[in-house]
Amino acid sequence: QKLTVSENLHAALMALRLFEQFLWIDAICINQEDLVERNQQVSLMNAIYRSADSVIAWLGPEGDDSQFAIETMERWKIRITQRSETTKKDYWNTVAAITPSDPAFYGPPGTTPHRAWLAIKKIWERSWWSRAWIVQEATLAGSRHLSLMCGKDYVYWDDFAVAIDVAD
Repeated sequence: QKLTVSENLHAALMALRLFEQFLWIDAICINQEDLVERNQQVSLMNAIYRSADSVIAWLGPEGDDSQFAIETMERWKIRITQRSETTKKDYWNTVAAITPSDPAFYGPPGTTPHRAWLAIKKIWERSWWSRAWIVQEATLAGSRHLSLMCGKDYVYWDDFAVAIDVAD
């Protein structure tokens, strides 16, 4: 049967087709026009998210230097992991010590801290963050299962949290 989807969902499906997995997509699986069905499905979301192997939050197509933002977050994770010991306390102390003037965290020579901060800020300003369900998605998925996907690139929730801590 033919299914009409939004341009944004089409872009997400095109990016997600690279993954060999079953997908549960609320915009497809829940009839948003049927209040009874929607309420029934919402009551099942806890079980759906908790039983998922992973949860991917689609932030939208690549744009606004999103690929660079995600690469920067990955670079920060690697550098922080290299600089810290194995304990969580050491890890977070290393995160707290990063400053906007630390050039080792901003990419190849010539990359400015401003570009990194601006790219991450643009990720933070995407419309996904204004959706009513994001707290439920993030909480029920648990940080170890949640990824944020933008275009073909993705970042794990914990690595995004590090970037936000660094930027704070």
